[in-house]
Amino acid sequence: MSATKFIAQTLLFLIKKIDWFRSWQYGLTGVYVFKNSFLFSFINSYSSKIFISWKTSFNDHVDLNILTSESFKCVKTKLLLDKYRTTVCVHEIQKDRDVSGHLVSHGIWEEHLVTRFIRILSTYKQYSFIDIGANLGKYTIYAASLGCSNIISIECFRPNIERIRR
Repeated sequence: MSATKFIAQTLLFLIKKIDWFRSWQYGLTGVYVFKNSFLFSFINSYSSKIFISWKTSFNDHVDLNILTSESFKCVKTKLLLDKYRTTVCVHEIQKDRDVSGHLVSHGIWEEHLVTRFIRILSTYKQYSFIDIGANLGKYTIYAASLGCSNIISIECFRPNIERIRR
């Protein structure tokens, strides 16, 4: 099996699992994909296989060049490895005590995983990064700030997408 076919089949499996879970849990039916160069073209070539059972299509993406007019709090993250810091936009703490609350109070969420992630991508910037179930996008934002060459971020909850865009 070629690497391309393996990646496409893996993405198909993961995206369908996330869509099923989020549809079941939240009643959501759409998936939004942030596009970035090569990987967008690659995934687009497999879109008929990936979105076979969904009402949405791969053309239903969020244009990151359009600024959002929504107002929400953004926080600077904790300095990691004495070098890396970014900004993450959060939800109201009363509505999201776990992730947003932790980001506001500590400046980071899942510090050990983010640190490991930064070590890998700062060494191998040529790697592509796919963030499935991006939530507030902290991994996506770090990947972009580290100069990762190709990034795809998949998130189906529109309020999270607006925060990542900011």
